[in-house]
Amino acid sequence: MNLRCIQVIGVGLTLACVAGPTPAQEGELTPTNQLHYPLNPTLAGMLDSAERARKAGKWKQAATLYRNVIDEDHAKQTAGYQLAFVDSQRTPGARSPRRRFKGITQLAIEGLRSLPPEGKRAFRAAYDYRAQAEFERALEAEHPFRAMALCYELYPIATNAPRVLETMAERSLESGRLDRAKRLLERLLRHHADELDEPLWIQEKLLLCSIGSGEASAVRELAEELGAAQQAGAGQPSDQGPQVLLGGKLLPVTELVARALEVQAVRNGQRHGETPSLAQPRGDAAHRASFDQPVSVGAARFRPLRFARPQVHNGTSRSDMKIYMPSRPTNPARHQGVVSRGNLFLALADRIMAYDLNSGESAPPIRSVTQTYNDPNPKVLFSASLHQDVVLASLVQDVRKDQSFRGIPIKVQIPIRKLVAFDSGRWRWLWSHDTVLSKTEQANWSFPTAPVVHEGVMYTSAFSIEGWINCYVAAYDVSTGEPIWATWIASGQVEQTMFGEQATEPLCVPVAAANGVIYWSTSFGCVTAVDADTGRPIWVAEYDQIEVRAPQGYYASPRVIIWENNPPVVESGTVVVAPMDSNSFYGFDVETGEAWRQPQRASGVNADMKYIQGASDGRVVMAGGNLVKCIDVETGKLLWKGRLVGKVVTGRGFVAQDTVFVPCEDQIKVFSLSSGKPLATIDAEVTGNLAVCGEHIIALRADGHLAVYQNRGFREYKQR
Repeated sequence: MNLRCIQVIGVGLTLACVAGPTPAQEGELTPTNQLHYPLNPTLAGMLDSAERARKAGKWKQAATLYRNVIDEDHAKQTAGYQLAFVDSQRTPGARSPRRRFKGITQLAIEGLRSLPPEGKRAFRAAYDYRAQAEFERALEAEHPFRAMALCYELYPIATNAPRVLETMAERSLESGRLDRAKRLLERLLRHHADELDEPLWIQEKLLLCSIGSGEASAVRELAEELGAAQQAGAGQPSDQGPQVLLGGKLLPVTELVARALEVQAVRNGQRHGETPSLAQPRGDAAHRASFDQPVSVGAARFRPLRFARPQVHNGTSRSDMKIYMPSRPTNPARHQGVVSRGNLFLALADRIMAYDLNSGESAPPIRSVTQTYNDPNPKVLFSASLHQDVVLASLVQDVRKDQSFRGIPIKVQIPIRKLVAFDSGRWRWLWSHDTVLSKTEQANWSFPTAPVVHEGVMYTSAFSIEGWINCYVAAYDVSTGEPIWATWIASGQVEQTMFGEQATEPLCVPVAAANGVIYWSTSFGCVTAVDADTGRPIWVAEYDQIEVRAPQGYYASPRVIIWENNPPVVESGTVVVAPMDSNSFYGFDVETGEAWRQPQRASGVNADMKYIQGASDGRVVMAGGNLVKCIDVETGKLLWKGRLVGKVVTGRGFVAQDTVFVPCEDQIKVFSLSSGKPLATIDAEVTGNLAVCGEHIIALRADGHLAVYQNRGFREYKQR
């Protein structure tokens, strides 16, 4: 076969893959990037029938239809949870509307909860016996918590539903998982308050969880509400200020708040003998990079040291999609670390390294468990997370081989990354997904980002290449790496060679976790929210994608990716995303997935934006080039912007109380979060990605240099 024929066939295959099988609706322009979702029109039709029955007052029929939908969505023969179309919104100038979907089970649960008392009685008359049998099986299951979560999902308005939630909360309290217990108790009060015999007792448990979690503001609010309810119930006005009867003692609200602050102080390392840790590089699982303590950048603790060598590109611009030039200090920083026992842990593409934060001395070498790999992908965020003493990271375990025909790429190298766990207390490897998942359906999955860890469970994003690229959100046990659940969200495509093979590693960002929900921007045109306990999709919402074009001639046609790798940020009821495969950034309502959107870069408004710096008090700060912008998370409106004269933003900063710290080439610029007023310019030899850990401020620069600065504000905070 001659070369011209090969070219024609290759282009044809590529266009077929990019276009996909789904035609555009009449009157619409053809979508540039086709996405595949786990849609089920049959179950969506059953949901419509259930809605009509509910509106007509046919309670038994409505209850039966909703239950059948949930059973079908949980059937073992299906590929997992499925979605139903909800609505769409057209962006001016866009080729296709942005669609919004909801999970089939989620819609059925919402429908059941909307039933009036007569409808709930009809449901209970038909299904209470099944709900009780399912609950009893769950109590005896190998993993009772997950089994109870699925039981509640199957029978959310059964008579025993409050008992199921309360039992889950009690099991969580017994295992020390206070945040999980807190959100389960909140769900119990939100959906079943009128069914509880002693709602005040549930409120007391909720207050104890908040104290144990160190949430001072939540403790004050809950204590005042509970105290008022107790006094009203006893018919006794309080003459000594707000008080709460807790554990048989009458305690002032101020004392309970003080106890919560004490817990917070211990966690932050403010008490003598306590060593602060940094479990998530961006401060928390919601990636807010917001620290409730004063920060003042002081002197460097040691001379800057190099932890990694710049990556040198040794391919040709025509044959290699991933061109990563030797790093300069102004290049985008792509490393983040975590801190445990006074050591900073950094993940590179193929290894984990550790350094003493006070001296900069290298900790004992950590034996490599992967092949050596110099990663040329500039959009990978090398990061880690921490649970107690266990460091979790993504390392390259294998590389898909490249192949060419007379210099024309057929396949390119694509790394397959796996999650690994390192025990920093015993200084040994704990497990690797390369072996844990080797005999499962997830054996060929790649995990390009570090997971988010919360109370012994890690949540992460993943993809598999099976013609299309399938995108997943998954949960695993931290101690063993064993799967808990995995949910397929969507399938899409990246740039391809003329032979129809992927020409680049798929883009991928970390997930975020907040209030029992996992949020993820797929980098394939949509954002999703899934339940943390079961993996149930709550909603999926699309955004405007950069077009994936067919190859031009013999070579792939790469997209111009402007955004750096930014995980979703959850702040004040909104999840803010800056997808790498989009020219805009968006805010999605955490409950519904409804969105606001910032203009395309073509207007010049977002032309330089690269990083999400941090979020607090209903505001999110973004930066890039020589511009800093503060956005209202509820509306997407610009609150203020600041310019960096003669300087360029070099990484991700943070928010500390009412101040924003933005890294530049050799300085850190400080702005007021509330007004945008410039507050200070701090000279710093090394900047890049910044993080705060107690008395340390960590800086990781693009060219592989590390610096640790004193946090002078921490000493004042500790004394106070």
